[in-house]
Amino acid sequence: MPRLWAALLVAGAATLSSCTIGGPRVVKREGSYETVAVKECDWGRGRYISGGRSPNSPFLPFHRGDTEKTADKVLMNILFVGTPLLLDIVLSPFTYMTGRECSTVNTFTRYVESSSDIAARKKSAAEAERERARRESGEYKRREAAESAARAEREKAEAETRRLAEALEREYPVLEEYPKAAGAPRPKDFALIVGIESYRTIPKADYGESDAKRMRGYIEALGVPSQNIVSLTGPSASKSDIVKYLEEWLPANVSPESRVYFYYSGHGAPDPQTGSAYLVPWDGDPAFPKSTAYSVAQLYASLEKLPAKEAVVMIDSCFSGAGGRSVLAQGARPLVTVNEDAPAASGKVSALTASGPEQIAGGLALRKHGLFSYYLMRGLSGAADANADKSVTLGELRDYLSAEVPKAARRSNREQTPRVSGNAALALY
Repeated sequence: MPRLWAALLVAGAATLSSCTIGGPRVVKREGSYETVAVKECDWGRGRYISGGRSPNSPFLPFHRGDTEKTADKVLMNILFVGTPLLLDIVLSPFTYMTGRECSTVNTFTRYVESSSDIAARKKSAAEAERERARRESGEYKRREAAESAARAEREKAEAETRRLAEALEREYPVLEEYPKAAGAPRPKDFALIVGIESYRTIPKADYGESDAKRMRGYIEALGVPSQNIVSLTGPSASKSDIVKYLEEWLPANVSPESRVYFYYSGHGAPDPQTGSAYLVPWDGDPAFPKSTAYSVAQLYASLEKLPAKEAVVMIDSCFSGAGGRSVLAQGARPLVTVNEDAPAASGKVSALTASGPEQIAGGLALRKHGLFSYYLMRGLSGAADANADKSVTLGELRDYLSAEVPKAARRSNREQTPRVSGNAALALY
């Protein structure tokens, strides 16, 4: 009997050892993570019945072909087959649930919390607790309410800013490079455009050159061929340049059927002694207007002498000496009584000027144009067509400028009233 019990114990231990889940074994460690290998056991039905054995068992299986018939051998064979078979029957439900073999090795990665991680976790928890307490305090709620009110005020102000910006966009739309309204081709018409912003020795005339560049497209839209238009800007708009094109080029090219356009955007200056108005070229000096500037009276006289049918003058300047597009000699005070020069009564020359003799011609910063030039171009593009007959006359343009320019100037707390003289029935296109 002792041998029998010993055999039973050895067989049971061998069987259990071959079908027990192995303990985890660390196979790799990187930082706070380690890879663990675990051997899993599967008590597969039929492994022992067929004479197989567990991979880890140190014992041989039972073979029915054995010829030794001793009692010990028979008993050992019965134990080797019977005990695993009994365990297989008892543990068969687990066999079907796991479906794995004893030799299967699974690996997984797990996080191992270090002391620094533990400290960080405790610190984070403490901070979260403090934040919770802070949020529940009355001071936090008062500050949150104040911030919410300030945010609402900002949003309200931003909405108002957007509303005003949209209103300004509607009030002052962007000028088109070429207006939609266009006149029929007039191949015998000519134009001289002068725009000066940065002068050689005197302060800038804001937007003078941008006015002239944009006006060229509007003159072309009136039917004037591009090759019949001369544009003088910056250093090319010196007094000698203005004189040669005005007094030599135009007389040599115009015909009795021609209409001549003259546009000027830049500084004007009064003669402190006579009150005469002068256009200031790029190299002009308001201290010496007679020799360095070009008088408005001379401009009208030169156009009157042209062998042309008619001339239209557009001047975005002022001559009061009080600022804007007007300059005085250094040390002079803007108390000059300026002569309001006008074209001859013949009606051959029509004139549109930006302001009265004692007013300031200002700019429209939103659109980077002179205020007069901005509305002049809007009027030429069709805004002045009061009767919607797709034609703009000098009278319609006069009425449009007289209504829009003063209204816009008052928004800047100043007065600016354009002057228009000539044949009101003259159709510009």
